[in-house]
Amino acid sequence: MNGCYHYLLLLSIFSSLEKTISINLPNVTIQHICEHDLLFIKCSNINETIQIIRSMYGRTSQRICNYDLTNQINYKTCANIEQSKYQTKLRCQKKSSCQILIDNTIYIDPCGLNISKHFEIHYRCINFDEICFKLIHNCFISKDLKCIEKIQEDYSCQCPTTICEYNYEKQLIGFIENTCSSENFQGIHWPKTIVNKGQHVSCPYPCIGQIFRFCHMNNQWSKPNYTNCQCPIKKFDQLSMHHLAHSYIFQCNFWLINRLLPKDNQCIFEADEHDDNNSATCLLSAFEKMSFTFCLSFSIDFKNLGFEIFLPINNQRKFYLPSIYHEFKSQFGLNQIFINKIDNSYENLPMMFIDIKNSSSIIKSFILVEQSNNLTSIQTANVTVIFNHRSSELRYQCRAYRSTNSSFQINTSDIFFTCQLLCSNGSHVICQCPFYNPFMHYVLQVDTSISEDNFELLMIDNDLKDKCLIDSFNKSIQQSINKIDYYLKKFLLFQQKKLLAKKLIAFIDLLIDNEDEWLNRNLYSKWNIIIRFIQQLEFIGLQLIDISNSFISINKYIEFFVNSQEYENKNRSIIISINNKINSTFFIISKLDEYLNINQSSNKLNSHIINLNIKQKNLENIQIIFRHLNPLNNSNQISTCVYLKNIKK
Repeated sequence: MNGCYHYLLLLSIFSSLEKTISINLPNVTIQHICEHDLLFIKCSNINETIQIIRSMYGRTSQRICNYDLTNQINYKTCANIEQSKYQTKLRCQKKSSCQILIDNTIYIDPCGLNISKHFEIHYRCINFDEICFKLIHNCFISKDLKCIEKIQEDYSCQCPTTICEYNYEKQLIGFIENTCSSENFQGIHWPKTIVNKGQHVSCPYPCIGQIFRFCHMNNQWSKPNYTNCQCPIKKFDQLSMHHLAHSYIFQCNFWLINRLLPKDNQCIFEADEHDDNNSATCLLSAFEKMSFTFCLSFSIDFKNLGFEIFLPINNQRKFYLPSIYHEFKSQFGLNQIFINKIDNSYENLPMMFIDIKNSSSIIKSFILVEQSNNLTSIQTANVTVIFNHRSSELRYQCRAYRSTNSSFQINTSDIFFTCQLLCSNGSHVICQCPFYNPFMHYVLQVDTSISEDNFELLMIDNDLKDKCLIDSFNKSIQQSINKIDYYLKKFLLFQQKKLLAKKLIAFIDLLIDNEDEWLNRNLYSKWNIIIRFIQQLEFIGLQLIDISNSFISINKYIEFFVNSQEYENKNRSIIISINNKINSTFFIISKLDEYLNINQSSNKLNSHIINLNIKQKNLENIQIIFRHLNPLNNSNQISTCVYLKNIKK
C-alpha cells in the first residue's frame, strides 16, 4: 500500500522574506511520495500556476513509507535537496499541473539501492503576474538588490528593465532611477529630474524668464510652458533675428521661431506635442499644419543650413528662392533653385525648400517638399538647380532622389532620377530635374564614368550656348568672343583638339548669323569684330597645322580645311592650288562682306575673307582663283587680289 502524507503550514512560519514585505500569499502544501510512486499536482484556480518552494529525495524519517516499523531500515539520514528541486522545477514550475514518477531515473540516489527512499515537496499555487509585480515593486522601494535576487530565484520573476539595470552579460547591477532622463529638447537642455517634481530653466536668448516642465510618474516630461518668457525683440533688426533663429529652427522650437519672425508675416508654425524631436519629422509636421491664409513667403538662410517656404502669388508659375543675404552674394555665390509648375492644378501649392550646405566641396544637397495633400508620386514641377562649389572637378551628375522616409539623410537605396546637366564649370553646376510630390532630394555627385575631355567638351558647348546663365541670356557678340578667347588659352591642354576646334568654329559661325547684333553696330565696330574672328580662326589653324590626319569642317559661313589635298569651298567660288604637298590650313568666311558693304562707302569688300597658313615659310607658285558674277566688260571696276598681313586690333 502506498503512503502519502499532507501538511499545511502557514507562510509566516517559513518565509522571513515575505514576512518582511508583508505580502499575503497562499499557504504552502507539503506532500510525501514513496519511491516508484507517481507525484501529481494540479492548481484548482485557472489564473494560478505551481510554485516549487522545496523538495527532497532520500530518507529523513523511519516513519515515512515504512509500514513495518519493527524492521528498521536505516538510522542514518540521506537526502538529495538541490538536484531534486532543480529537476522538479523544470517539470512543474509555472504550470497548472504536472506529474512525475519518483525513482532514480530523474533524481540522484543519495542513499544506495539497498535503502528505500521517499520524496518530499513543498509547493503552492499562485498568480505569478500579480505576485511578481508586487514583490518587485516593494524591493524597488527598499532599494534591496538581494531582495530582487531572492524573488527571481524563488518565484522565477524577471525584474523589468524599467526598474532594474543589467550589464551587457544580463547580470543585475542596480535599479533604474525613478526620474525623467536629461534631454536636449527644442535646443534647450533639461537636467535629470525626480518624478512628480517640476523643473525650471532659463528662457532662450533673447527672451528672459523661465520655462517650466513637469516630470510625471510615468517618467515622461510634460510639454514646455513658455508663459513666463518675455522676448524684447523690437530692438533687433530682421537679419539679427534670423541669426538668432539658427540654433532653434532645426530643433523645432516653434514657440521661439514664431516670435522671431516679423509680426506682419503671419506665417505661424505649430508642432504637435507628441511629435518627436527629429528635425525632419518636426519641420514637415509643422509645414502641414501651417496656416497659409495670409502667409506670403518667408525664409531663413544660415551659414550651415537654410530653409524657405514659398507660396505662389497671382498664379505665379516660375519663382526662385529669395535670400536675406541678397545684397552680399555674387551671381552664383549661393546654391539656388528655380521651380516651374507644370500644371495649373498644382501652381498654387506651397513648397518648402531646405538647403544643406555641408562642408564637403564634392556633394551638396537640396531637399524640396510640396504640401502632401496628394500622397501619390505625381510630377508637379520641373526644377532648375544651381549648385555652387569650389572644386576643380567638372564631371558632375545631378540626381533627384524620391525619398521614402522624409529624412534629411540621403538613402542611396531610394529611387532616383538622373537630371539633365546644363552647365558645369569651376564655380557652379546647373541641372534640370523633375519634382515628384511630396518629397525630393537634389544631390550633386562626381561622375567618373565619362572621360574628362569628353565631359569638358560637352560643358564648353553648353557654356558657349549660354546654358550656364539662368535669369538673363547674354547675346552680346563681344561677350561671346571673350568666351572663345578664354577657351583658346586652354587649347593646348586638350587632347581632342580637333573636336574642340570644330565646336569653336561652329560657334563663330553661329555668331556671324546673328544679323540683329551686326546691324546695330558702326563700321569700325564691325571691322574690329571681323578682325577678332580672323585672329581666332588663324590661331586654331596654327595649332592644328601639325596634325597627322586631315579634316574638313563645313559650316554655314565658315569652311575650314586642315591638310586637305583640295582647297576649295563648297560652291567652288574660291580655289587654291599648291604644287607641293605640305602641312597647311585654309579657311574662308562668307557673309561678312555684306556687313561691311555700306552704300555711302566707296570701298567695298566684294569677295570672301580668306586665310591660308603654311608651315613652310618660303613657298612659290600659290594660285588663287576667285569666281565672281560681275562681267568685266560691263563695269569700270578692275578685280584686285589684296594680301593682308599681320592683322591686329
